[in-house]
Amino acid sequence: MEFVTAGKFTRTFGKEGEVIAVLYDSFPAGYDKREPLYVRLDGLTVPFFISRLERRGRSGALVVLDDVDNETRAGIILGREFLIPAAMAGESEEADDLSFFIGYTAVLTEAGSETKTTGIVTGIAGNDANPLFAVEIDAVEYLVPAAGEMITAVDPEKSIIRLEIPPGLLDL
Repeated sequence: MEFVTAGKFTRTFGKEGEVIAVLYDSFPAGYDKREPLYVRLDGLTVPFFISRLERRGRSGALVVLDDVDNETRAGIILGREFLIPAAMAGESEEADDLSFFIGYTAVLTEAGSETKTTGIVTGIAGNDANPLFAVEIDAVEYLVPAAGEMITAVDPEKSIIRLEIPPGLLDL
């Protein structure tokens, strides 16, 4: 069977094995929850059946998998991408789609300051004319402009994006 990468498990959510996942553009809106998600573990493609999948925004989801019923078991899949059969994949967006940055560590520096704040890009908000990164910092979501002039560096190998933001933005 041919597979495509459809998302990534990013963190636990609760103590009973629930995980938050970033859904890539290849993950179809109407994914049949009776079909498993596949994870490569020790060179094997292992199916994980879905108990519950709740979409959170355009590109996030709360996922509960059969047999992943505690934090220890969830830890096995954290940070791993999951696959779906290629025949079920949605259409990809263009390469310049900002959803590419979902799951990246965002390092925010206020203009004129050396203080850095670190969070995780959890989604994209706004519209094409005014796109925003949803950045989670200490369990609080902030909307940060995704304007090209604010992006100071991108490191795809380390999944880090650096942004220089207006003073006081995180105080709103």
